Amino acid sequence: MHVGKTMARLGPKMSQLTIGSGGVPELSPQDIAAALGMVENRLGRELLCLMWWPDSMTVSIKQIQDLLESEQRAEWWKGEQGMLDAMLAVASHTGGESLRRAQRMYADAHAARWPHWVDSAELGTHSEGYERLRLIVLAEIRAPSQCAACAGRKTVRVGAVIRDCEVCEGTGRQSISNRTRAALLKVNESVYRRSWQKVFEWTMDRCVDAMIEAERQMKKAVA
Repeated sequence: MHVGKTMARLGPKMSQLTIGSGGVPELSPQDIAAALGMVENRLGRELLCLMWWPDSMTVSIKQIQDLLESEQRAEWWKGEQGMLDAMLAVASHTGGESLRRAQRMYADAHAARWPHWVDSAELGTHSEGYERLRLIVLAEIRAPSQCAACAGRKTVRVGAVIRDCEVCEGTGRQSISNRTRAALLKVNESVYRRSWQKVFEWTMDRCVDAMIEAERQMKKAVA
């Protein structure tokens, strides 16, 4: 079952498609809607609707933004806790290997740290970068560009062998450049690579994982 084709039956043309068919569709729109409601992964469910049922009254970019913001904030806090642990390790080292271990902890924590969540220039104001980044991720999910090398098939034939497309890394999607994402985020490319790329990749991976889990749960519900 292709979830996208199944959810397409929820569209307004469904009644027209079944006129004169002489039978009852294997899955009615009510069956599909009920299965969708049984998807426990809330983020994944909302993203599936965004991608495959965008005309639904239940789709809310604001709601998806809120879900992503909550998960981003939790991950950001993990990084801050890691940074605090590293600073305490540096402050309490006993020299020798203890110092080297503390320095490694600090370097790793600093490299993994995300940009400030709160704008220090105006205490209590959330950084606009996170909101912009979430919108960029959702836009790429909603309207992915097809990879020209494999025509979206994810694989290419090399002689008699079928391999994952190296251009899109088996995703079937055209890669968006860091320069483009940086421009949308309103930062220069070097700042994007240094501070925001890891946030973008984490957020995109989180969305993809949520959709995969939601697809699995929906397929199980309609089985």
